[in-house]
Amino acid sequence: MLARLTLSSDERLRPLARAFGFEFALASGIEAAAAAPLVEALDEAIAFVRTRAYPGDRAGRIEVTLEPGGAGIQVAVHDWGRPLISLDSPEEGPPELQRLGAAVDAVRLINLGADGKRLSFLWPVELAVEPGAVEASDAVAPAVDAGAIEIRDGTPEDAEPIAQLLYENYALSYVHPDFYRPRWLREELRAGRVVSAVAVHAGEVVGHHALVPAPDGASGETGVAVVASAYRGLGIFGRLSRHTLAHARALDVAAVYGRAVTVHPYSQRVELAHGYHETALCLGASPAGVTMRNIPGAVGPPRRDALMVSFLPLRRAPRRGTLPARYRDALLDTYARLGLPAPQPADGPAPGAPPAVVREADVGIATLTLGAWDRTVAAEVVAQLRTLLAEHVDVIYADLDLETIGDVDDAVATLGAEGFSYAGLWLHGPGDHDHLRLQRLNATNVALDAISTASPAGQELLELVLADHRRLG
Repeated sequence: MLARLTLSSDERLRPLARAFGFEFALASGIEAAAAAPLVEALDEAIAFVRTRAYPGDRAGRIEVTLEPGGAGIQVAVHDWGRPLISLDSPEEGPPELQRLGAAVDAVRLINLGADGKRLSFLWPVELAVEPGAVEASDAVAPAVDAGAIEIRDGTPEDAEPIAQLLYENYALSYVHPDFYRPRWLREELRAGRVVSAVAVHAGEVVGHHALVPAPDGASGETGVAVVASAYRGLGIFGRLSRHTLAHARALDVAAVYGRAVTVHPYSQRVELAHGYHETALCLGASPAGVTMRNIPGAVGPPRRDALMVSFLPLRRAPRRGTLPARYRDALLDTYARLGLPAPQPADGPAPGAPPAVVREADVGIATLTLGAWDRTVAAEVVAQLRTLLAEHVDVIYADLDLETIGDVDDAVATLGAEGFSYAGLWLHGPGDHDHLRLQRLNATNVALDAISTASPAGQELLELVLADHRRLG
């Protein structure tokens, strides 16, 4: 359960904020008489923000987030007012924070630059209901043999039930927002641009898994995988995955890949069980606020999370490509895990596509795809990067075509000087060429300290990616 209140810094709204804290305490199972300390601590925090961040300003924006955690209720008060020095301990701060620190735990004040500031603390209390537990109103699966659940091809008529299933599990936070639009999904299913597998019980769609073939490459993404919370643990994910892989082989797709969340390892494990191998870790790829019902996530304000990219080659023909010296060993290890021989350089210079930029405004991401490299291209790429940074794109990826870029070492060095670090290998990209993916963060709300992996190889990739990110500052 999470609650958020946005209000102005007008002192006259103080009773509203106090009532918000009191009602949240009651909803969390806390007795009315015991709710007063939370209300007072919240009032103290908002008063600090009002006077320090917005002195004399009644129109300042304040966002309050309350969420139960394992040790109590996590409180965050976010503002976009005057910058203040970050504090890891209330003893270092002004008297207001010292008083607050005496009543609660883990008081922190973090300056987020253009994203404002966040004052957070933990109000320690024993909660009656364990966070993340299924509430009484949640659906409970009937006693059913897993064999009674049918796995079949999705049809255009399933578009609305699929969208509703996604909403029931993720609200409106899922990384593929188009799947919330039944009309769009119906047309994509009709045209074969989305190939879905669904799990059906008693006429109701209770699970979904999709294959989305790439329009300009030989690969296809598998994902949009969701099972109704009441039907988890019945092996539905695995059956849906097998159905999807059968579709991919029938369509002669060279490789499939998945992008799994890293707030927990469960979806990564499903992919690994079907023979996928981790090839890239894309920091900040999942927009802030993605949540999954009945699977606990991080407590506190939403942050952008990493996505683990895993590939499964369905054809193992030799690959072409020139590997950069800096990342050669890591890329060779990835090819070996995929069961692919080391790529061989192309016979002579191959024509490469000009730089292209794809913006995904709904998730705050942009991708630069580079098919050639020289001084002219380098200058154009740097100019495009400046434009994207000015647009406040949260994360920028650069995909380097390993088959057509001759001087890949210079490309890596130039992009490294602009802050691009290692993400990993992308198989069968545009032109059916393999690409090296680099990444540059342009946001402060990116989770780097809470990334879950599901295998030793995934952990090694995580350590490499974070070390390279730190190296480039």
